[in-house]
Amino acid sequence: MFTLQCQSTRDIRKHSYYTAENEVLLMAATQFQVMGCLNQGNLHIVQLEETCPPFPLLQPVPVVIPKPISPTSSKASTTTAVVTTKAKKQTQPSKFQ
Repeated sequence: MFTLQCQSTRDIRKHSYYTAENEVLLMAATQFQVMGCLNQGNLHIVQLEETCPPFPLLQPVPVVIPKPISPTSSKASTTTAVVTTKAKKQTQPSKFQ
């Protein structure tokens, strides 16, 4: 049995066949440090604590908060932003130089 101290787990009890169990989902390659071991007869308990990897494998996901939906009216207007850029004129080196 493992006891985990984590920051990045997700509870999956609602999606698990064993709803009475405290099952969690871990990100792949999550790293742990063993904090302790207990052996009592046929019961082995390993205490693990999540550590920060020296090189993160994933960038943090930004939290996007959607804007509230406002009621539409018959005179609803939309605006569109158009961005234009001028292309730089490219110069080719002359063959006769």
